[in-house]
Amino acid sequence: MPYAASRPNYRGRPLGPRHVQYPPKTKHDLTRNLFALLHDLGHTMQAISAACGYPIDTLRRWRNGYSRPRVIDLENVAGCFGLRLGVDVLPMAAVAPGRVSGNDWTCRAASRVTRQFFQLLHDWQLSPAAVATSIGRAPETFSIWSRGVRSPYINEMESAVYALGCRLIWEPQSQRSSTGTVLVAQS
Repeated sequence: MPYAASRPNYRGRPLGPRHVQYPPKTKHDLTRNLFALLHDLGHTMQAISAACGYPIDTLRRWRNGYSRPRVIDLENVAGCFGLRLGVDVLPMAAVAPGRVSGNDWTCRAASRVTRQFFQLLHDWQLSPAAVATSIGRAPETFSIWSRGVRSPYINEMESAVYALGCRLIWEPQSQRSSTGTVLVAQS
């Protein structure tokens, strides 16, 4: 339901969705960008909560920076609105993408972007232990992520992907039609 922004409330402030007056305060760019994008599309916190099944208080804590979401949780929220988290290989990547081996290497992580990250490590023949120590994490942490025991927090995944010369981005989900053509979801 759109708000009449021209009418002031009883305190003299304009009526309107709170996110217009108070943008997301979290310091994590991906979390801030996701909530800003969803609010720009006209979704309130109540609507996001209802669509995704996460408690509204949890979403508010993520949005306001009081707690960190895990990658799988942000992927679930974004997936409800036709978005997904992807790894974008930047031109300054430490390893040329031409070294992709194409081997069948599978990671048991539930998060799509975590599986992409470990596939890049494998394809570029990089040691997970070396990447883990380069960003200040224990190698056991990467082992826990790859086995699917624990999904990384969003800031952990950002730093790990950045160490490879990549970045995380929100992108529209691709959907295949019955004819096999790829349809890009409009956001």
